[in-house]
Amino acid sequence: MSIKEEYAKRIKKLVVGLHQGKKQEIIKSSNVKMHWKVRNRWGNFETIDWMCMEVTGEIIHTTMKKIHFHQITAHAITEDIMQVAGDYDVICSGNGRVKRIAYEILVTYQGDEILYLQLSTIKQGFVIHKVRAVNEDYYSVAEDEVLYIEVNHNHVTWNCTDYTVIANDSLRRLEEALSDHFVRIQRGYLVNKDYVKCIRRCEVVMENGNTLPIPSKKYVSVKEKLMS
Repeated sequence: MSIKEEYAKRIKKLVVGLHQGKKQEIIKSSNVKMHWKVRNRWGNFETIDWMCMEVTGEIIHTTMKKIHFHQITAHAITEDIMQVAGDYDVICSGNGRVKRIAYEILVTYQGDEILYLQLSTIKQGFVIHKVRAVNEDYYSVAEDEVLYIEVNHNHVTWNCTDYTVIANDSLRRLEEALSDHFVRIQRGYLVNKDYVKCIRRCEVVMENGNTLPIPSKKYVSVKEKLMS
């Protein structure tokens, strides 16, 4: 294992400790001159308690299921100073829903000790839905990647940013299951208002260029919901 791989492994252990509130593990690897920034709160070695509270506070009412790491990279600044950065997701469950919280982390090590730690939230609380396609494939679909959902004969089609899923379901059930980011613009469509590019008389234009109709009698009320 190379020195960079060793530091990447070390930061993964640190992240798990942070989200499990293991203060003593963090203290053991921290320099007494350590400084950290968790979102908008700055601190030092003596205020590590606050760091643990800031990190775990977001998921205090949920159960952390797992941490999924993306790319963690290490870069040597000097012979004994290493900078490690990357991003990861915390998958947690609560109230019958599964959520994904995305983080970015930056840590500066001097030898075995942490000199600086910065942790920021990229996206919070996006609900993940388990969707069974008509071909029996199972998808984990995060709400923040869904543009709109439409009725297609006896099925519904999840139109996502990079893929589509056809499933046995109903818009009535999905309207109750999805968050308030989604608006029923007419009988056949549920749209994610975060991906609405343009609202014009009796139609919406989505980010992918698709135009979806709005009934004239419902246009004013739908427009208000989309703009809220």
